[in-house]
Amino acid sequence: MNARLQSFLHYQALELERFRVLHHAQRRGAVRARSLEEIERDVGSLLTVIEPAIRNRISLLIRNGQPTALVPLEDECYCGGCHRRLTAREAQLVRLGDVVTCERCNRLIYDGQEAVGAA
Repeated sequence: MNARLQSFLHYQALELERFRVLHHAQRRGAVRARSLEEIERDVGSLLTVIEPAIRNRISLLIRNGQPTALVPLEDECYCGGCHRRLTAREAQLVRLGDVVTCERCNRLIYDGQEAVGAA
């Protein structure tokens, strides 16, 4: 898996964890400061690696209750989130390493074969 994709997936995991910690804290009236500080530090280390548009999209989807902002391309032409068939051009862009936004569910689609091949 390339470093860019690893960064995206790591950022998604951190954003989801941050959202859960803050949501849990609001319900209980307290924040586990140590956990939140660790998450913030890790997020900060990724800010220079991930493009702002992708960071914002991941954060927005997670805040809006979508735990999987990044999904793999499935069967060479389907969104791994909502299973919409991508256009040939969209699928080609994903296979070339771009991250494409699904027009139906707004998730970011990446090349799942690349992730499997590098594991």
